[in-house]
Amino acid sequence: ERDFHERVTESLTNNVVHISRTGSATADNAARYPDFKLDSATVVEFYNDFMLINNACESVLERVEALASTDTLVVALSISKTVQKSLHSIQLRTSDKIFVFEILHLMPAKVPPCLRSILTSSRITKIGHGIVESILCIAAALDLPDVESIASRNGPFLDLGQLAKVKGVVQDAYTSLESLARAILKKALPDIPDISLPAPVFGLTHWSRSSALRIDVMWQMYLSLIQFRSVGLRLQPSETQIGQLVTLVAACKEVAEGVILDHNGTVEVVMDEIGTTAQLKITPAYSLVQINKVFVPGSILAKHKQTIQWIFEHGQKAVVQTRTLRSRSAIPPLPIDSSSSSILGIPASTPSADSESILTIGPSQRLLDQSLPVSDGNDSESEEDPLSTADDNEDGAGDEDNGEDYPGDDDINIDRDLDDDEPELTSEELIQRDSTDSYASRVFDDSFHFMDRLLRTLPKKHSAFREFAHQFSETIFVRDGDDVRAVKIILEKKGMSWDFVVRAKKSWLNRHVRRYIPPPTKLEADLSSDRKKGRGRFFSKESLQVSNTLLETVHCGFLSDPSNIPLYYIIGWDRDKLPLYRTIRGTNSIEGGVHMLIRRIFGSLRASPELAVSLLSNWVLRRNQR
Repeated sequence: ERDFHERVTESLTNNVVHISRTGSATADNAARYPDFKLDSATVVEFYNDFMLINNACESVLERVEALASTDTLVVALSISKTVQKSLHSIQLRTSDKIFVFEILHLMPAKVPPCLRSILTSSRITKIGHGIVESILCIAAALDLPDVESIASRNGPFLDLGQLAKVKGVVQDAYTSLESLARAILKKALPDIPDISLPAPVFGLTHWSRSSALRIDVMWQMYLSLIQFRSVGLRLQPSETQIGQLVTLVAACKEVAEGVILDHNGTVEVVMDEIGTTAQLKITPAYSLVQINKVFVPGSILAKHKQTIQWIFEHGQKAVVQTRTLRSRSAIPPLPIDSSSSSILGIPASTPSADSESILTIGPSQRLLDQSLPVSDGNDSESEEDPLSTADDNEDGAGDEDNGEDYPGDDDINIDRDLDDDEPELTSEELIQRDSTDSYASRVFDDSFHFMDRLLRTLPKKHSAFREFAHQFSETIFVRDGDDVRAVKIILEKKGMSWDFVVRAKKSWLNRHVRRYIPPPTKLEADLSSDRKKGRGRFFSKESLQVSNTLLETVHCGFLSDPSNIPLYYIIGWDRDKLPLYRTIRGTNSIEGGVHMLIRRIFGSLRASPELAVSLLSNWVLRRNQR
């Protein structure tokens, strides 16, 4: 099916390198940029003592006092985290030096007062990549409710992604720092090593030097961006200039790009196919634009009574209202990453391919070769294993976010656990995401249907079926290590065992713990079979044939999660301060939100093909405009 979809939709082949049995997936080397290097003249100061950090921050505050009362000081800010995702250091960048503060020895609520003043001062504008998320992380790690309050509203913060979008460098404000560095500085950001060793008082170790380099990248990007003119601004008649690059907007949608031309008050244009010309008067509220690029060919210009595409093919000159024009940059902005979304909540971070969350957390059972019977014992009827029955599709088998609570559960209840006092999520709180160079495929198999193809061939009355179905799911979906540790702490306080929750409270668990489908190499190794064990007892001939097909699907990368694309989004927190996740993995949104509605449209109609096409076109248009 992949080949069919890629032929129909060409965009599915963008940055895709298919995996074959004869070779590994190797992406073509993209044009490389030189690595960004820290200027040898840049002063870097490292501190890990309470008083030294306070004195360094005091020197920054002294610069604020020297400014006029209406001026503000701009300071770049970033953070570094340990392998365990805890806050390790804070970096500040001023115009003349870089400060690296290791805060491992600082006690919560006992923060250097000058550092707190920098974080809360309205006269210091903090800039950075994902700046609000960084401030919230500092507030949570150091127990600073006043800082958290400022970060939750429009405080003195400037996100580099937002600034880059305003300047026309990128289309997506949540572009990764690496992509921003390439787009703005034409430099590549070197890989940041893991923070593993503490830095001495004198000198800098690898991690502190890398942290200094990262904050310097942000500072240099800021200095470059402030020199650009803003784009996307509505033009007024008094602001137009001959030769100005503009974007034509209709119904809040960009329909064409062009440049403003000079005119003497009128212009002669072609009005129809037979070549009839007419003189159009250009009033002060209108501008003459040469159309150079068309985005929406069917958009109609009222003055010409023709479409944008027709005008583009017949002289390219269009008379449009000036208020429909927006300023733009001469350099095309970096396109939006396919993984970007600002409407689903906070995208949870994605692990790297070699992270502990994927490679060491969870079972590695080689399930397809372990098909020996297992006693089912006294299975509780309340177990909510999504794979307990292969036919349980309507109950959301294989679906990670069915949103159902456990009836009669007095220990854990999602609705009761929701914390209504948590701050409302804003688009500025989006966790920044990384980009990837290539994918094995942009067409993926659905995890439920993948498992169902094998489970439907197995004897459901066999004593090993329930255990196999459970382990099958556990092997495909590997739980995030950080979430597992956080949940275990809460379960210990409630006096509940992990094994019990995994079996009996799986729906609740899946709302609090992210699950990943490992890379093809690991997943194929976990699911591979030697076809010998238990062949006549559990696996039938049909089951073995299906398992062969499934392993081929895994090898080609059709099941594994695409790297660096967030599939989970934080929609809130419960009363135990555990995040509540929703996932965009799976086909439920299509089957319930698209297929079901289409079936309802035609359920009572005996529509001709022409009417069916018209109804579908109307429905698709309405859905896309929502």
